[in-house]
Amino acid sequence: MFAKQAESTEVVTSPSPSEPAELPVIVTPPPSAAEPPTASANMEPSPSELERLRDILYGGQARVTDKRLAELEMRLETIRCDLADTSNEKVGALAETSSAQLAAVRKELTERLDKQAMDQSAHLRAVQQTLGDRLEKQGTDQSTLLRAAQQELAERSDKQNTEQAAQLRAVQRPL
Repeated sequence: MFAKQAESTEVVTSPSPSEPAELPVIVTPPPSAAEPPTASANMEPSPSELERLRDILYGGQARVTDKRLAELEMRLETIRCDLADTSNEKVGALAETSSAQLAAVRKELTERLDKQAMDQSAHLRAVQQTLGDRLEKQGTDQSTLLRAAQQELAERSDKQNTEQAAQLRAVQRPL
């Protein structure tokens, strides 16, 4: 296959103003209709030949691309680690701030509850004092009323005794 192609190919060199050296250009004439296709021309290249051709054509690009992808992956991993560290630091700082705020709120609530309890105790003592004073005044008033009622009752009883004694004497005189 390659021997027949070598016979029909020409090497043409063309000078290019941008390239200092001459590069060979291979020009292959199209197969003629007079020549019957040979069995070797119909044969497909093997996978290893295709792989070798791919490596020749694209190997440099693939290696550069692989290297760039590896560098990008390393940079991405570094950035991910930095981001994770930063987020962990911020979460830790937020947790500390939240704990401090929670402690301050608890302290404030405890102080407010203590103050409220003291206020309620003072109010309760004032109410108890007021009730005690009222009960004492009522007791004094009732004692005064009771003494007045007892005195009036005693006076009535004495007066009735005196009247009954006078009536009894009056009844006894005629008898």
